[in-house]
Amino acid sequence: MAQPRDQDRSPRQGAEQEGRQVHRSRSVPLRVAAVLVAALMLSASLAAAPASRLESLDTATVRKVFQTNTAALQDTLEILETAAMEEAAQLLLAARQVIVVGVGGSGPAVAYSGNRFLLLGFKAATCTDFYLMLLAASQLSPGDVVLAISNLGTTREIVETVGIAREKQARVMCITNNSLSPLARVCNPVLVTASREVTLPEEAVASLVCQIAILDALFALMAAAQGAQARETLKGMEEALVKVGVMRQPAK
Repeated sequence: MAQPRDQDRSPRQGAEQEGRQVHRSRSVPLRVAAVLVAALMLSASLAAAPASRLESLDTATVRKVFQTNTAALQDTLEILETAAMEEAAQLLLAARQVIVVGVGGSGPAVAYSGNRFLLLGFKAATCTDFYLMLLAASQLSPGDVVLAISNLGTTREIVETVGIAREKQARVMCITNNSLSPLARVCNPVLVTASREVTLPEEAVASLVCQIAILDALFALMAAAQGAQARETLKGMEEALVKVGVMRQPAK
C-alpha cells in the first residue's frame, strides 16, 4: 500500500504532528539551558572548595619553608668555626687567582659568589660545567685557590676537579654539609653547613640558603679587611651605574 502524502493527512493528524514539532523545538533549548545552569553551578562549587583548601595549604607550605630555612641557618651558625672563616677570607684575599666550582643544586651559589667577588674587585672564574672545571684546574699553580661548593661533598665532578687542583699545588677550600665527605677530607679550610637532608621540594633550598649565608659572611670579612679599597671599588661601580642611568645618584 502506498504511504499517504502530506496532503492526504486529516486536519487533526496535521495539527497533532505540528504540536509535537513545536514541543520538541521548545524543549531542546530548555534542556540545553538546564545543562548549562547545572554545569555552571558545578563549576562554582568545585572552584570554591579547592580555593579554601589551597589557601590553607599555601599558608602551611610558606610557614614550613621559612621555618626550615631559619632552623638550617641557626644550626649552621652554631657549628661554623670562626677561625675557618677567617682563614678562608685571608686565602682568598692573597690568592693569585680564584676559581669557584659547583654543580647541580650548588650551581646558583657558584654564580652568586661570582657576583660577590666582582663587587670586591676580584677577578674570579666560576665553573658549573665539568669539562670547564677540568680545563681550569689543569692551569692552576701555587698561589691559586679553588673554592668548591658541594652539599653532599661526594659529587664526582667536584672531587676530581679538586684532586687535579691539589696536584697543581693550589689551595682548595670547600663549603659542604658533610664534614666527613671525600671532599672535606682533602680541603682546608672546610666551611660546614647544617641543613638537614630533605626530600620535599619546598625544603630542598635550605642547603642553598646556608651556602649563600656563608658566602655573604665570607665576603663581609674580606670587605672589612680591604677597608678603604673596598669602598673605592664600590664607589667606582656606583659612578658607572649612575653615568648610564641604571641607578640614581646616592644620597649624601
